[in-house]
Amino acid sequence: MVDALDSPEYSNVTSVSLLRLRSVMCVPLISRGQALGAVYLENRADAAVFGQRDLSLMTIFANQAAVLIEAALLRATLEARVQERTAALSTAREDAERNWWEALRANELRTSFLADLTHDLRAPLSVAVGAASMLQDEMFGPLSEEQRDWNGRILQALLHVSALTDQMFTLTSSSPPKAGEARGTSLTFRPAPVDPVAFLNQLYQVGRALPWAKGVAFRLELPSQLPGLPLDGVRIRQVLFNLLSNALKFTRSGQVTLYAQARQDGLLMGVRDTGIGIPTDQLEHIFKRHHQVKGAPETTLPGAGLGLNISQELVALHGGTIWVESTLGQGADFKFLLPWQAASSANLPGAPGA
Repeated sequence: MVDALDSPEYSNVTSVSLLRLRSVMCVPLISRGQALGAVYLENRADAAVFGQRDLSLMTIFANQAAVLIEAALLRATLEARVQERTAALSTAREDAERNWWEALRANELRTSFLADLTHDLRAPLSVAVGAASMLQDEMFGPLSEEQRDWNGRILQALLHVSALTDQMFTLTSSSPPKAGEARGTSLTFRPAPVDPVAFLNQLYQVGRALPWAKGVAFRLELPSQLPGLPLDGVRIRQVLFNLLSNALKFTRSGQVTLYAQARQDGLLMGVRDTGIGIPTDQLEHIFKRHHQVKGAPETTLPGAGLGLNISQELVALHGGTIWVESTLGQGADFKFLLPWQAASSANLPGAPGA
């Protein structure tokens, strides 16, 4: 760590000299191995104010931001395709009835995509808000007045985006697909060899920044070694975030445990909590689209009942199964089993029974 104004490495950097920057930290925005940009933190008052702890926190934030950027690009691509298809339909007036149904289907695809996208944004946004709140509370050390001011602006911006996302999620998820129809999104599947211990340790560090209730302890339970297996890390991370989000909403005291263990037929992963639990008569419906647990306390956060349904589809992409074991008033244990050999994307299995 050096004083940027006196360092030869920054002597030709115009912004450093013009803005009189003394401390600079840069973290790349990388998603699926592709650099999308970078996040900079700068300080004009003091030299070498950023340390390894700041770098670790910014790396977590940058990783989640990269996922959001990639999701936004996917959304723009899909919207462009829908617009192109709509323009083509306007020129085919001789088949007005067929064109009308295709346009209606295109609108359903867009709505369903936006519902899934905004649902996926909520978990990483919660992490970002939690991280910014921890910084603002000086949990990682004292902040200068300027740092507190800028971090406060970041926190307010994140809260604003989170509110907008919740509004969009409510609007786009209010109309489920018709009976017998699949969801409109096209789920990609890109398996790669993964070390489960390293993967879950990284996820656990991110999960610690979630806004857990004061009476809840978040734990990681897994052996020191687990066999590697091919999986789509982005999709499985999404499944676990959905399960953690459920535990966050319905657990006000006790503990939430992220765990994994090797079995003969595959890798078992799950999230176990000591929350309100699920009534027996609702267990068979819990993974259905838009299903919500009835009788939840008023302190829990609202939702549209998409997370578990999406998780079931993502686990099915891997040829796996997901289920829940729960006793009302004693918590829930959501777990899924991934076979040691990932399913082929050309021969995807159907969604497993809950």
